[in-house]
Amino acid sequence: MTHKIGFDREKYIELQSKHIHARREEIGGKLYLEMGGKLFDDMHASRVLPGFTPDNKIAMLERIKEDVEILICINAKDISRQKVRADLGILYEDDLLRLVDVFRSRGFLVENIVMTQLEEGNFQAEAFIDKAERRDSIQAVREKIVANLSEEELADPNLGSALKKLESGILRGDIIRGGARIDGRDNRTVRPIDSEVGFLPRTHGSALFTRGETQALAIVTLGTGDDEQIIDALHGNFRSNFMLHYNFPPYSVGEVGRVGSPGRREIGHGKLAWRALQAVLPAPTDFPYTIRVVSEITESNGSSSMASVCGGSLSMMDAGVPLKAPVAGVAMGLILEDADNWAVLTDILGDEDHLGDMDFKVAGTSEGITSLQMDIKVQGITPAIMEQALAQAKEGRMHILGEMAKALKEGRREFSAHAPRIETMTIPTDKIREVIGSGGKVIREIVETSGAKVDINDDGTIKIASANADAIKKAYDMIYSIVAEPEEGKVYTGKVVKLVDFGAFVNFFGKRDGLVHVSQIANKRLQHPNEILKEGQEVKVKLLGFDDRGKVRLGMKMVDQETGEEIAEKKEETAE
Repeated sequence: MTHKIGFDREKYIELQSKHIHARREEIGGKLYLEMGGKLFDDMHASRVLPGFTPDNKIAMLERIKEDVEILICINAKDISRQKVRADLGILYEDDLLRLVDVFRSRGFLVENIVMTQLEEGNFQAEAFIDKAERRDSIQAVREKIVANLSEEELADPNLGSALKKLESGILRGDIIRGGARIDGRDNRTVRPIDSEVGFLPRTHGSALFTRGETQALAIVTLGTGDDEQIIDALHGNFRSNFMLHYNFPPYSVGEVGRVGSPGRREIGHGKLAWRALQAVLPAPTDFPYTIRVVSEITESNGSSSMASVCGGSLSMMDAGVPLKAPVAGVAMGLILEDADNWAVLTDILGDEDHLGDMDFKVAGTSEGITSLQMDIKVQGITPAIMEQALAQAKEGRMHILGEMAKALKEGRREFSAHAPRIETMTIPTDKIREVIGSGGKVIREIVETSGAKVDINDDGTIKIASANADAIKKAYDMIYSIVAEPEEGKVYTGKVVKLVDFGAFVNFFGKRDGLVHVSQIANKRLQHPNEILKEGQEVKVKLLGFDDRGKVRLGMKMVDQETGEEIAEKKEETAE
């Protein structure tokens, strides 16, 4: 039996392949390979082992790359060693990228760059989908890199920036070179979306919109004209019937802090979402409500303002607001190395915003854009980049609108049982004083009697609001009786307010009184009206006309006091 002397290439490849397949099963089908110090060790081993070359690891990978998804795992501790850096002549920020280029030059599709400290049997990675886990992993790597540095290296003022540049180089370099993003997505994919409407049963409208690790709870409240926002501008005061308030509590990003008055972020993001949604609101004449949307960010990892747009649109549709079209928003990112090497990212994460070159928010409907906002860190972008960004934004927006439609396709036809109902009527401007009354006496009486809320504008528009339809009708009738003019020849129901020798005064139309002459009370001669009538009695009267002085003339004898029909007409019908 002969024994092979030196390094057995075939046996090495066979054994390593078996180990990798076993490791793949242990960690959920993903293959994490240690390519840090171990690769360097292989380089050193080639100097002392006959037949061994660094190509052995590559050959082993090529044998299995058709079967598995390969992710590169960098051993940060080993590459931080001063000796290794000196041997290869590379810097902190170059360490990982140099290794990645080695594998890409051999035809491997590297889908992610992983920065980790490998312990015995422990495979930690930067490729975590969860933001907190990824952050903790990166921090652990930073601490372990620092722990292996000398005092001289620790005193280097450029150490912090070098570590940050290393992290930035990993993220940006992987994307530019055609790999996956830090959460495993490609450049065009939107994170998983989940939408729910009617989430809060007591509100007028609500929606819970979740996109990846970003979540917004939007609540809609419908109000009357009294609830409009009064804005004190340089050119004078004006009122707004649409408000959107954006709240970003510290817990949404895993921090502890005090929730106080709105800051720059809350005001800016709220205004951005407001602009995106106000373009699709119905006209005040068609929908006389004041609309307030409150967006509570419960979790944030990229584009919470666009989540507010999506949640706000769904919540208003849930409240019954007749929007012209649903609105969705998406945040676009940019990684720009030079004029020929750049990538546009759809639905960016917080890290991609922080380490990237652009935060470009685009909101709109299926028909077009309603709002834009760009935050850019480079000197400028080319028309090609802008065209690509808008094209991807449209693609992402259409996808999000499709996901939102799974929760609610169009606005509800009915309001919440807790939302107010509003009836609108218009009166002549010269009648406004009569409706209000001296010191507001009349309008207060209408509100107290009916139970409805009444708003009167200077142009004569009156909004009557109440959750009770009967209250609205009662207030409407009371106002109508004040402003309407009685019609000649029409029969009214009135009340006798005063009896005199020559007749009876009857209140028949709001506060309007008229005289029923004693000759018009009955079809017989009366000495005094009190023979038939008494004060406070309800009677049916016909408006006969007005005299030369504008006084109202009424009649009773031609009206059936039980049915309210004219007796003459009744006789004609009987004759026919």
